[in-house]
Amino acid sequence: MPADKSIIIQLHEGTNELFQHYKHLPNVQGFQDASGGRGIVNTEWMTPKTEFFGYAGGIGPDNVVETVKAIQSVCPSDFWIDMESSIRTNDKFDVEKCRLVCQALTEAGLV
Repeated sequence: MPADKSIIIQLHEGTNELFQHYKHLPNVQGFQDASGGRGIVNTEWMTPKTEFFGYAGGIGPDNVVETVKAIQSVCPSDFWIDMESSIRTNDKFDVEKCRLVCQALTEAGLV
């Protein structure tokens, strides 16, 4: 795989063996989404399992600041967040909701 491409593995019991096998590669990243892509708000955040780790699970405009602060308590280094259902309206990407996320993070001094 080219070095400019990343492999992102969602961490849960079903992918643990796969992740353990490939996590040593520099282009492999893990991410936590306890909701399995259903947009359910997560209440516990895991310590990062790779150098650049991601988090998902019900993150949206209404809770992004609190969520990022909670993630920072377990992950002091850089990380990424994933949002899908919470930044959609009528099942379509909503630029205004995305703007609200960026505004909230900027006003809180988190970016």
